[in-house]
Amino acid sequence: MDWDRIDLVFGGGGQDCGQLVVGQALGAMAGHLRALAEDDVPMLLVCGSYQLFGRSFTTADGHQIPGLAILGASTVAAADRMIGNIVVDTERYGRLVGFENHSGRTHLDPGQAPLGVVRQGFGNTPSGGHEGAVYRQVVGTYLHGPVLPKNPRLADELVLAAVRRRWGIDALEPLDDRLELAASATAERRRWSQLRDS
Repeated sequence: MDWDRIDLVFGGGGQDCGQLVVGQALGAMAGHLRALAEDDVPMLLVCGSYQLFGRSFTTADGHQIPGLAILGASTVAAADRMIGNIVVDTERYGRLVGFENHSGRTHLDPGQAPLGVVRQGFGNTPSGGHEGAVYRQVVGTYLHGPVLPKNPRLADELVLAAVRRRWGIDALEPLDDRLELAASATAERRRWSQLRDS
């Protein structure tokens, strides 16, 4: 693989039982991925990949899988899952909405910046109040739902970070985001409605 040609990294999630295999595969690329992170290559890491780009993931049966330690975070799988719509306020990307479905309890190291503050939902832990983690241009998050179509500012910032690094471009041509913003607003209203009716 020509690592110098990579402009953006995306990692998704999956079943906890697959974390061992994926963790081993990522471990073989650890040096390259750490170098990309330090070189400000934007990365979006959702759920399972967010966990493995941290320091470790511990399965429900107690097996600890080493992570890449790009993010200062460690995750332990729990018996119950955190599921539902989530609203997060971030300094860098504004308000984000999504859907979370995970059993991992992710604890951030001292000094590790979270992605944002949970307004509704769970985030990293049931009661910690924070969601995700950020380092340079690396974004780790539990927001599925899907995160990019519902959050055009996040999508734009990731693309802008990539083209700025590669070509020195400092602004993107504006797009009509009305449909995406409407989807985001609908998801947010749905969450408030669920809370009101529960």
